[in-house]
Formats: sequence, structure tokens, C-alpha cells
Amino acid sequence: MTAVDDSHAETADVEMSWVGGHSPGHALINIGSADSVGATLLGHLALSPLHCAIGDCSLHVDPQAANDVLRTLADGRLLVGPLWPTPGAIRWTGAEITTATPD
Repeated sequence: MTAVDDSHAETADVEMSWVGGHSPGHALINIGSADSVGATLLGHLALSPLHCAIGDCSLHVDPQAANDVLRTLADGRLLVGPLWPTPGAIRWTGAEITTATPD
């Protein structure tokens, strides 16, 4: 195991960033360029796409911080949730959620 900083670029296109909210050490994995994040792996920040739609983050260590982080991701990027049902990803603009289909 190797410890890394709160923001860690594994490659030019894959970066982990600490966000907290869900738990003290919770991080997101962003995939894409510095100019345009194409996808974000959420971990347990949203246990279901419904968390995006209804904004209920009450089960997190810091519900307000978790909700704030989740809202910053409503820009149309692909959001991937490890516990979500098939297809396991959505695109969310804050007003609209669309399911993502594999290309």
C-alpha cells in the first residue's frame, strides 16, 4: 500500500480526489482530461440514482457536505455507482437524469 495526497493523479486521465461527506476519507475517481471530466466513480456518495434526484444524503457522516459534493457533479458527466442496478451509470444535469447505455 502507498499513501497518497488528497488529490492524486494516477495517470493524466485518472485522478482520485478527497471529498469527505460520506465518510471522513471518502474520495471520488475522475476519469477524463483536466479540461473535461468524462466520468466519475462515486463510491458510496450516492447509493442509488434516486439520491441524485431527491437529494437525500441523510445517511452520510456529514449529510450537507455529501449533498454539496453530489450537486457539483450535476454537469452531464457519466456518474458510476458501484451498487446501482444495471446499467450502473447515469448522466445527470441537476434537472434531468438519463440512463447511460454502453457504447
